[in-house]
Amino acid sequence: MACGRAETNIMAMLKSNTIFRVHELTRMLEEHYRHSITILDKAVKVVQKPEDEIHMTRHIRYRLRIRHAPNRKTEYLTFYCKISPIYLLRITPIITLNLLMRFRKEIYAYKVMIPNMDKFQKERSQITLRDTDLFSNIFPKCYGARLTLQVSDAPDSGSALVLDDLPQRGYVNMDFRNGIDLETMKSMLRLLARYHGTTLAFKYVLPYKFDEVIDPCLKWFNFAPDSYVCVPSEVDYLRKHILKTSFKTRIDVVDRLMQFSLNNMTQPTTDAWVSVCHGKFMLYNVMRREFDVPKFVEFKIIDLQHQVRRHVLTDVILFLMTSCPPNFTREQCDIALYWYYEELFNNLRRYNGVILTEFKKHEFKYEVRDTFKREFVRGLQMLRFVCCKKIHEDKVRSLSTWPRYDLREIESCIDYNLYYRRLQEVLVNIFDHDIFDL
Repeated sequence: MACGRAETNIMAMLKSNTIFRVHELTRMLEEHYRHSITILDKAVKVVQKPEDEIHMTRHIRYRLRIRHAPNRKTEYLTFYCKISPIYLLRITPIITLNLLMRFRKEIYAYKVMIPNMDKFQKERSQITLRDTDLFSNIFPKCYGARLTLQVSDAPDSGSALVLDDLPQRGYVNMDFRNGIDLETMKSMLRLLARYHGTTLAFKYVLPYKFDEVIDPCLKWFNFAPDSYVCVPSEVDYLRKHILKTSFKTRIDVVDRLMQFSLNNMTQPTTDAWVSVCHGKFMLYNVMRREFDVPKFVEFKIIDLQHQVRRHVLTDVILFLMTSCPPNFTREQCDIALYWYYEELFNNLRRYNGVILTEFKKHEFKYEVRDTFKREFVRGLQMLRFVCCKKIHEDKVRSLSTWPRYDLREIESCIDYNLYYRRLQEVLVNIFDHDIFDL
């Protein structure tokens, strides 16, 4: 019933002025290509993510035939239009505001943050950069966005974000339920290091501009629950499930670590390492594409609505806790962290003004350990989401208030066989292998 209602709402939006019309698309594409274009044909379709996805986001897929004015060349163009989540009429007003503000953050990420990072790289890098080295190449191409139909900066039912249609270009979702192999982990950590390295360098070289331009793109609002706040009931919930694993005999150690994490999640972190953090860097927020000639794999980071100003190693810890392969050893973890550090340091030293002594290699492991202790509970939280089955729309109220959701409702979405297996693997990696030097 809920899905049918949402589908009806979207179709109504298609017939109204809340979705881009031809003249708006033309203006947007002319701004993107920087020359005149003509839209010859347009096809529009409502799509949603595959059945095995834990997301419930719907998109509008546009397929256009356009003609470029300079050379009169004709091409087909396919892209996604992510629409405002306000069509979910069953949720409460406060949660609607929460979702809209996150959507606003993603629009600002593509329209403000990413272009500024590209400009910074071109102007300040001490080495010549290829287009593939630019910050924007880490994400889907953005053709344009609209925050509102009104004269304001508050998102509404007209909010829309137009992005490259990655599935049509051969990109596929990662196997986030079973983890990845070591080589794929190496590539993804290097991608993450490029992301963090550029934003950290921007903060050091242009600190005032970072505070004035980038930081506003990362802020939460008072009525939007802070994703970094954890409630005691969540710790009790995690403890109950840990007691069902072989680690029940070591629950006292787990209790101490969870209590430390709960008490220190929102504490200030070392300023040198604080910059733009993705917030949910896990396999379901990365897509990959394999190329045969030349042989390589390309990744794209998606879903930027959870970006926040925080210790960048937060992303690394969440990634390792939710995405590492089975039987992950201490030695493999050390190698993975080494890959990340080397790529991060190489990115930082491209720019004059970065205080490289703030990022000494022998101090890196202490930063990893301290960040892990703070993020331990959130890592276990997100592991549960990784182990979810398809989440139906009637669960959106619970998900939208994460982590303040109704735990009884969300339990019905979890694949517990998978969850206990992954939970056991994570705890073995942490305590038996001592991969975070506890």
